[in-house]
Amino acid sequence: MENLRLFVSNKSQEEPHFYGCEYRHRVNVSFVSGGPGYIMSAWNLNKLIKSFSMTQCSQGPRGAEDVEIAKCLRLVGISPGDSRDAHRFRFSPFKLMNTMFHENLHSQHWFWGLTAHKLEKGFECCSDEHISFHYIEPNEMRMLELSIYYLHPFSKRDSWRRPLEKS
Repeated sequence: MENLRLFVSNKSQEEPHFYGCEYRHRVNVSFVSGGPGYIMSAWNLNKLIKSFSMTQCSQGPRGAEDVEIAKCLRLVGISPGDSRDAHRFRFSPFKLMNTMFHENLHSQHWFWGLTAHKLEKGFECCSDEHISFHYIEPNEMRMLELSIYYLHPFSKRDSWRRPLEKS
């Protein structure tokens, strides 16, 4: 949640963008993957709700939810914004290991044909301020929580740590 709060802290409520892992559909339509989630301001959400009255905006069970949401938002002038830091993803459409090491992402995987941005391999895959991963199982969520909030490597640069007492 901290990284999400940080990300939205410098965004304007009236900025005509929504954010997440951006894809480009085969008909050259940008959309944001629903898997890792997407974010938008309350102002943009209200515009989305108003778009539902437009006949071009489908309200039935037609197409993928994330593509349909993007179509409706586009009707009211809202498009996907770039949620990456300099070049690293903040929203990952896969588990951490798939994202980092491209496990199970062979050269013909559907992702490579849809992604709007290059996904680097290794530690350059993910922003230091990463927000979400898709397909996370409960045990993986607990492991991520442990790693992020409870395990801290010792470092002389860590000013927040108490100094070790000499024995």
